[in-house]
Amino acid sequence: MRGSGADGSFRQLAEWQTLVMAAGVVAAALIGLPVSVGVAVLAVGVAVGARQPWLVMAAVMVLAGARSDVEDRAYQPLPAADFDGAVLLVTDPEAMGFGWFVEGRIADGEFDGKRVRMTVPWTAGDLNQAVAGSRLEVVGSIASIEENSFVRSRHLVGRLSADSLSVVAEPVWWRQPSELLRERVVAGAEGVPQELRPLYIGLVIGDDREQSIAQQARFRSAGMTHLLAVSGQNVAFVLAVAAPMIKRRSRRGRWVITGCLLVVFALATRMEPSVMRATVSAGIAATAVVSGRRSVGVRTLSLATCGLVVIDPFLVRSIGFVLSVAASLGIVLLGSALVDRIRGPRWFAEGTAITVAAQITVAPLLVASFGPVSLASLPANVATGFAAGVVMTWGSSAGVLVGLLPVSIRPVLSLPATFFVWWIDAVAGWATRLPLPSVAGTGLIALAAGWFGWVVAPGAWRKALAVIAVMVLIAAGSSSSAGPGFQDELHGESRWFPAMLEAPSVLVVAGDARPSLVELIVDRRVVAIDVLVMERGDRRSGDLARAIAEVADVGVILAPPQHRIPGARRVTEPIDLGVVVLDVDVDGRLVVSE
Repeated sequence: MRGSGADGSFRQLAEWQTLVMAAGVVAAALIGLPVSVGVAVLAVGVAVGARQPWLVMAAVMVLAGARSDVEDRAYQPLPAADFDGAVLLVTDPEAMGFGWFVEGRIADGEFDGKRVRMTVPWTAGDLNQAVAGSRLEVVGSIASIEENSFVRSRHLVGRLSADSLSVVAEPVWWRQPSELLRERVVAGAEGVPQELRPLYIGLVIGDDREQSIAQQARFRSAGMTHLLAVSGQNVAFVLAVAAPMIKRRSRRGRWVITGCLLVVFALATRMEPSVMRATVSAGIAATAVVSGRRSVGVRTLSLATCGLVVIDPFLVRSIGFVLSVAASLGIVLLGSALVDRIRGPRWFAEGTAITVAAQITVAPLLVASFGPVSLASLPANVATGFAAGVVMTWGSSAGVLVGLLPVSIRPVLSLPATFFVWWIDAVAGWATRLPLPSVAGTGLIALAAGWFGWVVAPGAWRKALAVIAVMVLIAAGSSSSAGPGFQDELHGESRWFPAMLEAPSVLVVAGDARPSLVELIVDRRVVAIDVLVMERGDRRSGDLARAIAEVADVGVILAPPQHRIPGARRVTEPIDLGVVVLDVDVDGRLVVSE
């Protein structure tokens, strides 16, 4: 996009103009504008022809608002109905306690093109070999879906419960390179110990389906879940690995190879919003190089954001996309300023500056979306930044080659990756045990003010601002132990009884408890549970009990007579624990009364 100067020459939009345009595009997509898309496109064409930057900016904002209005009106949840037809998988199936969860797009009939969330019981069919892009024939029923920001960001309009299904076609030919890449990454992961393998795969291609409940809780509490979501960092490492091959080509050849790599990687990582942002940004930068123009971080990020939001306005409702944009913006705006303020080797200063800049900009969004953020996330991310980069680079280069070699030698060749994955996992566990407060509201403002003062204030004021920020943080920080408020935070019918006099501490896990209970236990620093009572004894409860035992020191696990929980004791007669009494009803179910 160019405008005209006084001498008739052309110039690109200034960086700050592209940034303002991106902010306006996001705002317009959130609000929506009842304007015809055709009229908006015509306005963009006229503005570009007039070579006036402000007209271009306004027209693109109007186009984003018009597209958002069209998508909002087109979004209609599906009515309840029987279903018998084809479904094209959009995500990879995720095994749950009862079967599989997967997202798919209906490929024929009156609901053609609609995206649904599928639930597939074990008895309905086998999805072990199915992947994103596979075509299924499904018989089942469609039900309404509860609308929220996440559901809308995924364009989901219904729930499809499968009674029976069969895989009738593998992914189309143009998806095969990405599937081959995923297969080789997973094969190379066989050289990493089983307990670390899900973390390795998550770091390289963002697939965290096999990560345990306890490990997910530790990473969330430590503020490190972004490492398991493919981002611009992964894309940058892939391009860095391919650089020796790319730089030998002509300028146009480099552009073609870069584009192909970006497409393959985006498909391999299932085109998640964060990786799409990074992929489009890299594509814009590569195009700028081919055309002989200068590629600047703010401009590239802003144009990528504008393009993606115009194409899919619902992206502004995706927390992954918003966090990716915010983190990238923090890096390009604050990264260089922070580097000069951090002492130490250049590689350490740059890595720390990038981490701190990203954390500063995403912290308000994290607090608004997920609640208080632990201060431990900052040192944890600084400590794992380099290691994550090594694993990502290894996984997209040497790790792929390891996957082609005999299984017997893969563990030896994968020792470097194993060490760094172990380090990342250990830091996540260490961070959850740090006696640091979580911040929100006043504490977050104090933290931002302290960092801002550290960057821009003169030396005499810098120390004073830092001391004030620390004092406010201490005053505003939340408790890091399981106090009386822990009981109020438990969801469902779960109950917590702290140790009193001679009565042991007891955690009663209700049958409706969700995996987020483990995260709450980690966040509240519950390090010891004398008695863990599981009201149900099914497979799902067994997974939950195992996860709780991984994050806390559990003395004994009590469960119903017919339980399926390894290591648990069966309750066959009344037990008085001091604070609660356990009994078994006529149907063999565990009854807990105070």
